[in-house]
Amino acid sequence: MAHGSVSKRKRDEFEASAAPDDSSDGMNDESDSGASSIESDSSKLSNEDEEEPDGRYDAAKEDLPFHVSYHPALNEIKYGVVKELGQYTMFDNGSPPCPDMEPVLQRYQAAKFLPNARPTTIGLIGGAGAGCTLVELILPQGASGSSCTSVVTEFCAAPPEQTDTFAAEIVYLERPQAEQLLRHQLSDILLLRHAEEEKWTKIELNEYRQKATTAITTFSTIFPDIPGFESEKLASKTLANVSEKTSADFLRPLLLRCGELISANANSHFTATSAKKLNKRLATYTRPNASNSKVTGEPGLWPLVEKVKITLRDWHVCNGLRHLIFADLPGLQDENLVRVQSANAYLTKCDAVWIVTSISRVKDNSDTARLLEDAIARHPNKVALVVTNSDTNLNLQTFTGLQGLPLDFTDCHNKHQKTKDLEKRLGKIEKRLKAKLDRTIKSDLSEAKRILLAELEDTRLEFSVQLMKVRNESVVLKMREDTNEKVPKGTRLPVYCVANDFYQKLRDFGCKQLKFSAVETNIPALRCYALSLPTTSIYKSLKKYVQGPYYVFLEGLQAWAHGEYVGNSQELIDMIREKQKLAIARVHQYNTDMDAMVEDLVFKKLAQNASEYSETALNVSNRFQSSYSWHKFRQICKSQGLLNRPKEMKISWNEMLAECIFTALNEQWTLTRNKQSMGMGMAAGEIVGHMRSISFEMKKLCGGDSRLEDVSKTVEIQVQKIQDIMMEDFVELNALERDLASQMTKDVHGSMVVKFMKSTYEKCGAEYGKGLKLRMCRRMHDHMSQKGNKSFANQILTMTKNGYYAGRRKGNLLLVNEIDAMFNSISVNLQLMTTVKTEYSSGVEEIRQDIAKRVEPALEIYYEMEETMKALESAASGFDF
Repeated sequence: MAHGSVSKRKRDEFEASAAPDDSSDGMNDESDSGASSIESDSSKLSNEDEEEPDGRYDAAKEDLPFHVSYHPALNEIKYGVVKELGQYTMFDNGSPPCPDMEPVLQRYQAAKFLPNARPTTIGLIGGAGAGCTLVELILPQGASGSSCTSVVTEFCAAPPEQTDTFAAEIVYLERPQAEQLLRHQLSDILLLRHAEEEKWTKIELNEYRQKATTAITTFSTIFPDIPGFESEKLASKTLANVSEKTSADFLRPLLLRCGELISANANSHFTATSAKKLNKRLATYTRPNASNSKVTGEPGLWPLVEKVKITLRDWHVCNGLRHLIFADLPGLQDENLVRVQSANAYLTKCDAVWIVTSISRVKDNSDTARLLEDAIARHPNKVALVVTNSDTNLNLQTFTGLQGLPLDFTDCHNKHQKTKDLEKRLGKIEKRLKAKLDRTIKSDLSEAKRILLAELEDTRLEFSVQLMKVRNESVVLKMREDTNEKVPKGTRLPVYCVANDFYQKLRDFGCKQLKFSAVETNIPALRCYALSLPTTSIYKSLKKYVQGPYYVFLEGLQAWAHGEYVGNSQELIDMIREKQKLAIARVHQYNTDMDAMVEDLVFKKLAQNASEYSETALNVSNRFQSSYSWHKFRQICKSQGLLNRPKEMKISWNEMLAECIFTALNEQWTLTRNKQSMGMGMAAGEIVGHMRSISFEMKKLCGGDSRLEDVSKTVEIQVQKIQDIMMEDFVELNALERDLASQMTKDVHGSMVVKFMKSTYEKCGAEYGKGLKLRMCRRMHDHMSQKGNKSFANQILTMTKNGYYAGRRKGNLLLVNEIDAMFNSISVNLQLMTTVKTEYSSGVEEIRQDIAKRVEPALEIYYEMEETMKALESAASGFDF
C-alpha cells in the first residue's frame, strides 16, 4: 500500500475511526504494549492518543503512515477483550467460592494480560553517518547519533512514563565479555609478532597489522590514566614489551581496572530536550575522537559499550513505527575490527537489514556491491537497499549521462527545453535593461524580469524533480539487475532512493512555497515499507492470545457456570440455544460486512495505488496466510494489469499455508484436550469435525505438490489420532458431571448420559455420527452394566442392534432415524423417573447464575472477533512495498 496515496480525507477518517469514542473506556491500538493489568491499560493508553502530530509532518503536508494492520477493527477487538475481562476482576480478590472453581481462576490469571508483540529490529549499515541521516528522515524527532558510529545505537519508542523528548541508556558488556575482549586484543598483538618472525605472506601480515592497530587503539582508549597508555604511541611501546609468558601478569591490573570502569558507569542514563544536546552527552560512549586522552584525559568507554538505546517520546505519531527498532550499526568496512565484530554480532539478531549508501557511491562503488552481496548471502529475504541524497548533483551533466539508458525522458526534455526558453527571454530583458530607457518602461521590464525569474526557478525545480525520478529509476533497475541471481528465487531486492535535501526543505518551508510534495522524496514510501515489516508478529501475538488464553478462560467459565443445572434446567438450555442461533446469524452478517470492507480497503486500494511506486506494482508479499485473500488480490491486480506473479512462487505459498494450517491444527488439538479436562465434552464432536475439514482443505490446497505430501500425511495422522482418542473417551464423565451424578439416582444418572449422547450426536451430523453412535451405545451398555442396571443396559444394546441391522437393510437414512427414535424413547422413559438433588449453597448458585449471564455475551463478542481476524488475515501477514 503506497503511503503517499492516502488522501488527507482518508487520513482524517482513519484517525477518527482509530480513536475510541466516549463509551470505549479509552482503549486504543496501543494496548499491545502489554504486560500491564487490564485495569491500567485503557487509562494509560487513551492519554497518548490525545497528543497532536509533530509539526514538521504537518508543515510537509505529509499523510501519516496508513496500513491495514492498524485498522480500527483490531482496535475494537482489543477494546472488547479489555471490557469483557474487566467484569471478572473480582477473581483477583479473596479465595474461590468453591473448590471446583480453582481452574477458572488460574485461567483468568493467564488471560488478564494483553500480549506484547516483539518489536521488529531493522539494522542500518553503510558509510559513515548514513544510518544516522536516514533515521533523522524517517522519525519525527530526528536522529541523535554522530556522523561516525562506534557502537550499536538503537532508536525506539519511549515508555509511557518518559517525559523528556529524548532519553538514552548505555548498555555495557558483561564483565566476562569485556575481559575476554581485552585478552583477544592482546592475543592479536602477540600473533602479529609471531607472524613477522615466521615471515608470513604480505596479505596475512597486513591482516594482523590491522588487528594489532585496533588492539593498541582499544588499550589506549580505555586506560589513558594508566602510565604507559597515555597515547597510542606510548601504548604501542608498552605492549611491545609483553610476551606470552608475561601476558597473564600484564593483564591482571588492566582487567581489574576494566571491571571498575564498568561498575562505576553502570546504569548510565541521560535525558535531553533535543537531539543535539543528547549527542554531546553521548560523545564519550559513542565517538572515538571524543575518547582521545590528549583531548579529555579521561577513559573512553565505547569499546566496553554493547549498545546505546535511545528512546523517543511522541513516537506514536508515526503510528505503527512504535513497533520498530532502528539500529544504526558501525560500518562493516571499518578499519577498527572491534566495531566490525560488534556490528556482525548484532546483525544476526536483526529482523531486517537495510544497506544505506549515497547515490554518488551506489553504482560504481565496489564496497557497496560487496556489502550488499554479503548481506544477501547471510540474510536472504531480509535485505533492502536505501539510496540517500538522490536529489544531489541534478544538473545538465547528469542529464546527459543518463540519456543512453532505456528510460522515458519526455518530461525531462520538456522541462529542459522550457528552462532554455525562459533563460533566453530573461537574457533579452536584462540586455534591454542595460540600455537607457524611459522610467516607466524600465519599471515594466523589471517587473517582467521578476516574474520570469520566479517561473524559471519553479521550472528548474520541476526539471530537477523529473531528473531525480529518472535517475532513481536507473539506479533501481541497475541494482536489481546486479542482484537478480543473488536474491532468493521469485523475489526482488527492495530499492528505495530518498531525497534528503528536498525532504528537509519541506520540513522547513512546507510544500506551498516549494510546490512539490513529500511523496516525491520517497520518504513516505520507505516509512510505509518499514511499517509493513512488523505486521506479522503483531497479528500473530494478538491472534494467539484471543484464540488461546482469552477463549480458554471464557469457555472454562461457561462450563463452571452451567455445571450445576446443565442436566435439569431445560429452560436455561433452550435459552442458551436460542442465543447461539442469534449469535450465529450475527456472525454471518458481520462476516459479510467485513469481507466487503477488506475487499474495498485492502485489495482494491492496494491494487489502485500499486502504480504509484515501482516497488509496489510488481512486488506483492509471499506471506499471505489465507487462500481467499490470495486469490482475491491476484484477481483484482491481474484485472488492472499490475501483477505477473512467477509460477515458481506456488511452492513458497503452499509451504507458508501448510505451516499456518498445521499450527492451527495443533492449537485445535490443545484446545480439545483442554475442553475434555474442563468438562466440555459436548463440544468435542464439533472440534473433530472442524479438524477433519482442515485435513480435507489441506489435501485440496497441497494437491499435486510432492514437497508437501509428508506434511499432508502428518496432518491426516494427527486428525485420526485425535478422533480415536476422543472416541474412546467420549462417554467418560468429566469432573463436573461426576460431581452432579453422585447426587442422583442410577436412573437419573442414566438419563444424564443419554442426554449428553443425544446432544453430542445432534452436533456431529449424520455422516460422522453413523459410526460414532454405535460406538457410544456400546460404551453406554458397558457403563450401565457396571452400575448394576443390567436391564436398562440390555434395552440399549437391543435397540441399538435393531437400529443397526435395520439400517443395513434400508440404508443410512433409515439407520439414522431408527437410532434417533431409540434415543428419544430412552430419554422420554427415563425423564419420568428423574429427580435432582441440589446440595450447592444458594450463594454459589447465585454466583453461577450471575457469571452465566455475563459469559454468554462475552462468547458472542469472541466469535465476532474471530470472524474479524479471519477477514483481515491477509493484511496480518503484511505486504511487500
